[in-house]
Amino acid sequence: MIEQIRKRITDSEPFRQVAATQRSLQPGIPVRLQGINGSLIAFAAAHLFELRKTQMMLLVADRDRAEQLRDDCATLLGDDQVRLYVSGPSHAAINLDMSAPIAQIETLRSLSCSECVLVVASAEALTTKLPLVKQFAERAIELEVNKEYSFEELIQKLTTMNFVKKDFVEEYGDFAVRGGILDIFSVCW
Repeated sequence: MIEQIRKRITDSEPFRQVAATQRSLQPGIPVRLQGINGSLIAFAAAHLFELRKTQMMLLVADRDRAEQLRDDCATLLGDDQVRLYVSGPSHAAINLDMSAPIAQIETLRSLSCSECVLVVASAEALTTKLPLVKQFAERAIELEVNKEYSFEELIQKLTTMNFVKKDFVEEYGDFAVRGGILDIFSVCW
């Protein structure tokens, strides 16, 4: 059903004009589309994203609208191609740390790895100071199955990344050590 609606919309004259115009778009230069409201914005963004096949950002006024459009775009493109970038309620930190929303960290990871994604962002989130790509990459720990790692180095890395050592892992950013077991509540992708 959604594909039939989508085809009907993208085959319309205004969307054919968008498709023709998209060839002249330049990276870093914003595009302003007028007269598009509600979920039709997601259709336009998804259409441009599929035509361009490059990282794109859809900037909206506030967090609630960003979350709604992220869901609409994910319905059209799939969860793996859409990211949400919004500030957390207490995200006034100078640098991105492990208290940042998981969606924000996943978005930054996708962008730093040059993944082809559509990012839906709130204007407020863009005021957040971000680490350099190199610093962001240095703060990532990627573990592989059946590979050995230094237990003490992992604990040290978690500590420098602002994870909190606790007796029991309860929330995002916690870790616990029980004998030779390291329990981490982390971001997984």
